[in-house]
Parts: sequence; C-alpha cells; structure tokens
Amino acid sequence: MPKAIYHSVERFLETKFLILPLIAILYWACFQIYSNNQIKEINGFIFAILLAILALIAAIFSLIRSLEWESTKSYLGTSLLFISLGLFAWSFGQILYIISTFNSTYEGFYDYIFVLIDPFYLIGIYFVAKS
Repeated sequence: MPKAIYHSVERFLETKFLILPLIAILYWACFQIYSNNQIKEINGFIFAILLAILALIAAIFSLIRSLEWESTKSYLGTSLLFISLGLFAWSFGQILYIISTFNSTYEGFYDYIFVLIDPFYLIGIYFVAKS
C-alpha cells in the first residue's frame, strides 16, 4: 500500500512540476514588461524564490531517481547523484542570495555555494557520457 501511494504522489508531483518552470518564466516575462522599477524589485524577489523552489524540487527528483539506479553502483545513478548535488547547491545558493538581500552580513556567501554547481554538473555529465 505505501508503495502505491508513493507512486501516485510521485506521478502527481512530476506532472505538476512540468508546469512550474512555465509559470516561473511567464511570471518573469510579465513583470519585466508590465511593471515599474519599485515593483520590479519585489517581483524579482518572488522570482528568486520560485527559482530556489524549482531547483530544490528538481534536486529531490533526481536524488530519488539516483537511488532507484542504485546511486554509486551504476554510472547513471552516479551521474544523477552529482546532478542532484549541483541542483542542491543552486537551491541553497539561491536561498542565501535571498537572505543576503535582507541581511548584509551574509553578503557574498552565496558565491561560495554557486562555485560548486559547475564541478558537480561536469562530474554528472562525465558519468552520463560513461553510461
């Protein structure tokens, strides 16, 4: 029974997740066209939150898929693991960026997290190529 619930929840989230990037892009396009500078700052903050949520959900999905492919025991599982780590770094860096807009003591910490994204993605691409 729990496995059936897991698959139905997973299927529901995956179909809804396909809509989330489209909503984020349309939201960004609308606030770029139809707003003044003061409202653009608020809308940019909302868009940054949407990007952090999007990266976090994608990281969770790719981590689940990595575990289904036996994580580090297969090349595809390893590539999905590293891509998931890159997405987690993107989400965490985005969250730190959002926090740094309100609190200047965290200024620049997000750069240290964003630096990790490219190596994780490159390692993930390497293992995709090996698979």
